[in-house]
Amino acid sequence: MTRENHGISCARRIRQQAEGAGATPLEIARAINEHCAVSLLRAHRYARGWTLIEAAERLRAILRIRGESTAELAHQRISCWERRSDQPSPRYLDALCELYEARPDMLGFGHDFSPGTAGVRQGQVTHSLLSAMHPGDPAPGAEEEAHLRVLRSSVLTGDPDISPSLREALRGIRRGADRLLETQSVSLGTVDHWEMAVDAYEYFRMTTPPAVLLTQLLSDFADVQQVLSCRQPLDFQRRLYYVMARFAGMIGLTLVDSTDDRAETQAWFHTARLAADEAGDRALRAWVTVCESASYLWYGRPAARAVQLAQAAQALAGQSATGVRAWAFSLEARGQALLGCRREALIAVRSAEVVYEHLPPGGARAGGFGFHPHLMHFCQENALMFASEMREALARQDQALGVTPFVPAHRVLVALDRASCLVHAGDLDEGCRTASQSLMDLPTRPGIVLFRAKEIAAAATSRNSHLGPVRELRDTLRRAGAPVPHIANQDH
Repeated sequence: MTRENHGISCARRIRQQAEGAGATPLEIARAINEHCAVSLLRAHRYARGWTLIEAAERLRAILRIRGESTAELAHQRISCWERRSDQPSPRYLDALCELYEARPDMLGFGHDFSPGTAGVRQGQVTHSLLSAMHPGDPAPGAEEEAHLRVLRSSVLTGDPDISPSLREALRGIRRGADRLLETQSVSLGTVDHWEMAVDAYEYFRMTTPPAVLLTQLLSDFADVQQVLSCRQPLDFQRRLYYVMARFAGMIGLTLVDSTDDRAETQAWFHTARLAADEAGDRALRAWVTVCESASYLWYGRPAARAVQLAQAAQALAGQSATGVRAWAFSLEARGQALLGCRREALIAVRSAEVVYEHLPPGGARAGGFGFHPHLMHFCQENALMFASEMREALARQDQALGVTPFVPAHRVLVALDRASCLVHAGDLDEGCRTASQSLMDLPTRPGIVLFRAKEIAAAATSRNSHLGPVRELRDTLRRAGAPVPHIANQDH
């Protein structure tokens, strides 16, 4: 038998047929593992018909009864165990064994070396069960194809009577359609769960290190993709595509925070746009466009493209006051300032303020997909700084720090902008000290932070490379793995 990676619908079909044949959950799991080529741990979950969320809840219940902590147990972690990208600790493995009523080797962790014929029997049980459910191991759809051949034959012969074989073909095709419609659709609760989960990530994105966040986002994105591979009602499809677009957009933003891999970042925003189009949600498309605009304001990418995307997002957002529209104007302001278009930058700053002032009470998040005022204030102070409006930029930095949630990397970026203002005003001592202290206060330094700090160090070095705080900032960056090339000092 050729092992292939089959979808969840195939596993569901095996479970339903095996349960009808009186098979035990252990036998069903072995059959799914053998036929669908999924891990044993995932096969056990499929054998019981549980979603990742349900399995996680049941596992947490076991741990709570034992008086053990469940704080670090999320369904994403179980997904990692199932994909074999991580290994459960002894306490989690013991709880998994209780959950699935199995030994560790039955879940795919280790082997059973005890004397006996357990391994031989396992192979025999799996083979006989699969043979009973899939005689001759026909390819998926083979039964439907046989019925279609009967129908085509009837059409070609022009037989006016409904033969027994034609009646059987009619019944078989109808049963196949019923199975498709009954078994390949998620529940309303599952769709609701994914919408709540993607909303929750707006908070996690502010508080979780990029590498950890990226792993969790990718895991959930893959799960949603798997659900969408099955037939769903049209409304469910649109809602799941909405979730997929949000996940893809956040993956793109997380890549911007951590790396300057432009090609991969833009590819994820392309995926987000495709999903947003499938969802048919104009506001969602505006948000995706805003996220992509933000990605062009870092790592020396073309600011002109950021301006184009920000203006496109404004058009998509319409005339209503939403967080996305305020953010889009703020991003345009920053891009225009980088291009040296001071007047256009200041107009965009004011436009963002007007939109923000007209947001409904408590509506900073309304239509904003997790928009927070600190995003707008950060872009505005940055735009004012590049537009050489240093006094107002410093005031806006205070404003940004006043509304910024506890997001260490974001606070450091605002502090680095303050350091840049000081450096350009000629206060190299205080500017470089501020930058160095900001970096030392941040244990994990994302690529976006190091990029900004290197810009400041380069600007300070060009003015006076021998000054102590300048050397200290360069040393800090070198220890962080982001050395600044030496620039010949103009004064020495």
